[in-house]
Amino acid sequence: MAASAQRRLDDATTHYEAALHLLQTVGELTPQGRIYHRLGNNLLLRRKFDEAQTYYLKALEIFLFKSNERDAANTYHQLGIVAHQQRQFHDAEVRYRRALRLRLKSGDRREAAGSYHQLGLVAQDQRRYEEAEANYRKALNIYLEFRDLHNAAGVYHQLGTVAKSQQRYGEAEADYRKALDTFIKVGDQLSTAGTCHQLGMLTQLQQRYEEAEANYRKALDTYLKVNDRHSSALTYSNLATLARQQQRFAEAQAAFSTALDIHLELGDRYNAAVIYSNLGGLGQEQGQHQEAEANYRKALDTFLKVDDRHSAALTYMRLGALTVDQQRLTEAETNYRKALEISREIDPQTASISGTRLGAVLAQLGRHW
Repeated sequence: MAASAQRRLDDATTHYEAALHLLQTVGELTPQGRIYHRLGNNLLLRRKFDEAQTYYLKALEIFLFKSNERDAANTYHQLGIVAHQQRQFHDAEVRYRRALRLRLKSGDRREAAGSYHQLGLVAQDQRRYEEAEANYRKALNIYLEFRDLHNAAGVYHQLGTVAKSQQRYGEAEADYRKALDTFIKVGDQLSTAGTCHQLGMLTQLQQRYEEAEANYRKALDTYLKVNDRHSSALTYSNLATLARQQQRFAEAQAAFSTALDIHLELGDRYNAAVIYSNLGGLGQEQGQHQEAEANYRKALDTFLKVDDRHSAALTYMRLGALTVDQQRLTEAETNYRKALEISREIDPQTASISGTRLGAVLAQLGRHW
């Protein structure tokens, strides 16, 4: 966060706290709740999730006591964001649904669209793509009804990402282009950068590498300009992945390291784990086995802690391949068994690959299933 933005947040917090003290003196409850909500917003912007949640819960208690359903819905929504950003998906979904129920009850369909959008994001983050798309379409229909083209563009962006995840690349590009056209028209630089980043990912998947790099560079230029360090780290990571695909290993290492430094500085353990996993793969490709294993282990520790079973299974499978390369077959067996155990219920493709590789290891050990 830029120093000027930090100062503005600090000044706002000081004013809110002074106002809160005065309101507590005169006993005005609803305005107190709104100040607590705004204090929560300030802390959320700084990624101070526990403190933000404390203020939101104080606000919610007041709004529920006063039967103020509109403000209660807004606070449930923000509590959903707090949980979502920490990958606490169940809690996030419960809170978004409570906000949605109150918004629909009061007839506030425009705000309900925001709840549908967030429910789409939660489902998408858990790879529940059909559910995600259904929620996004509900949000989109409402935004188009109200001629809210800017928010509609945000939904088109997410629909593009869902289509990309399902390898429907033509649909994905069409949705991204709809989003991008609107973001450019309204002068929304950050959202333009976000869609350029996603177009970079899409064209990278299609091996249109020059287009991919150009899109990533457009995104990165904007993120650096506005000092959005979190987003710039994600784009550095994708530039690194692109360089790795093209065997430009030194560039990949430098970009991954830049991304990792930013994620660690911001306390973003999950995305740091993703970088450690990528650094593990980069090291493995270059025969740097000890360094690769250390990075995989760092990634795995976080994936297990946050219950990202899909990423944990993939990391166990990569550790299995690494230990096979070193003829550490007993350890390879353990890694593949763990990958199979985790992925059997959630990822049939990873389970199939793990099972095949486990069978090959057992054959080398002279054993059977």
